[in-house]
Amino acid sequence: MTIRHIFFAIPAVLMLGAFNGATAAPTVDGEWEVDVMTEIGPCEPVQQFPMIVAKGHIGGSAASPAQTVGFIENNGTMWVRFTSPADTVRIQGKLAGASGSGTWSSGTRYCGGKWHAKKD
Repeated sequence: MTIRHIFFAIPAVLMLGAFNGATAAPTVDGEWEVDVMTEIGPCEPVQQFPMIVAKGHIGGSAASPAQTVGFIENNGTMWVRFTSPADTVRIQGKLAGASGSGTWSSGTRYCGGKWHAKKD
């Protein structure tokens, strides 16, 4: 192996290490309970929504009162929509480890606030 080969091999090894480190992040897959707190508007003061996170997708559990659709990025940033016959609630924020938080809004009822989540 020549110096030239080593010179070109070093960046490749460093790039592989960077990609391997990105996949080592802890998973947030599992069942979650989201508490939605109203700060603006006439919505209920606190609502609870169960959700399931699996491989980057977010869906509802059998106990959910709303249809749940969303996704989560590798860094924990998430977007979710909970839809029931009377309302649509959109949340955005971040999950990390066994907790999460962010903001939410409802365009159908003109409400908004903050949310907190914990992993079951």
